[in-house]
This record gives sequence, structure tokens and C-alpha cells, in this order.
Amino acid sequence: MAPFQKNRRTVKRVPLRKALETSFYNGGHFHYATMVDISANGARFSICMGLQEKLPSVAEGRMMEYYVTTSQGRSKCRGLVQWVHRDGRYMNWGITFRELSPYAEDALRKEIALTCLLQDIEQRMQDEANRVRSAD
Repeated sequence: MAPFQKNRRTVKRVPLRKALETSFYNGGHFHYATMVDISANGARFSICMGLQEKLPSVAEGRMMEYYVTTSQGRSKCRGLVQWVHRDGRYMNWGITFRELSPYAEDALRKEIALTCLLQDIEQRMQDEANRVRSAD
């Protein structure tokens, strides 16, 4: 078993079928990013800046507020940045949710539930297909 790591994920992260447009306020400006995967506890964001733009100053340990647009509507959440990876004009970072709407009808909560449910169904179907193949 691997030793405990400070930012180790405790639940499985699931890629979103369709990336979610997200805006966030940082350094006195609104920025736009894409939420590319999600779990019950957090999310990963990605951003690619144009040649004339600078990447926003996203740093580990920073609490940030996000506005996420899903097929169910728009939602607001707050999250603590756990890690950041920069590569030229690209940046990815992961957050742990700190504030998420308590309402089951919230657009982001619905997206998390649906995404995780679909991933679970796909995994069960794959497991069953593997079981059938190995029984042959």
C-alpha cells in the first residue's frame, strides 16, 4: 500500500463526456477555463491561453470561486487548489470542493451524480463482458 500523500485523491475521478465551461475570478479579472473531469470531492480544470494572454495566477492552497455551466443550468462552487501543472500556454489544476450547493437540484450536483452513475454503469458492463469472455 502506498504511503499517505497530502493531496491523494480519495474517490475516483471521472472524465466528463462533455467538458463544462467555467469562469472564475482571479487577480482582479474573470478568466475562463474548462472543467474536464469530476469526482464527488473535486474537479480538474484546463486552460489554454492565446499568444497575447497570460495564464492566471492559480496556486496551490488558494481558495477560488467557480461558476460552472452544465446542461442542467449554471452553478457556483468554491474549491481549494490542490495542485497546478503549467506547460507553456497550457495549465491544468485540481481542486477539492469546499462549498457546493446543498440542494439536490443544483446543476453541478446533478452533473456529478449523472457522470458518476454513468461511469459506474459502464464499469459494470465492462466487468460483465470480461466475465463472459473469461467463462468461454
